[in-house]
Amino acid sequence: MFLQRSWRKQRGVDSCVRRRFRGKVREPKIGSKQDKKTRHMLRSGFRKLLIRNEKDMELLLMNNRTYAGEIAQGISAKNRKVLVQRAKELNVRLTNAQGKLKKVSAE
Repeated sequence: MFLQRSWRKQRGVDSCVRRRFRGKVREPKIGSKQDKKTRHMLRSGFRKLLIRNEKDMELLLMNNRTYAGEIAQGISAKNRKVLVQRAKELNVRLTNAQGKLKKVSAE
């Protein structure tokens, strides 16, 4: 279970969340943060930047060693092809370059 965005500390005497009953929302514990250097880092060592258009790709041009682009979910397959092609030209890494691409059978 994850915390909701608008979380607040439970302070009630009989609060089942504060008393950590099973099946209830979890509270964060001390030390739940990650180290600052590795926070928001992918397993590959890159950090993510959401890409919605070609202008966003230009931001990665100077930071392509530390940041990797991730194409937004609502981008169509046609626009995705353009973004993937542009990323290859700029030597920018994409985390979901293969998304929404139809495979053509060679029959």
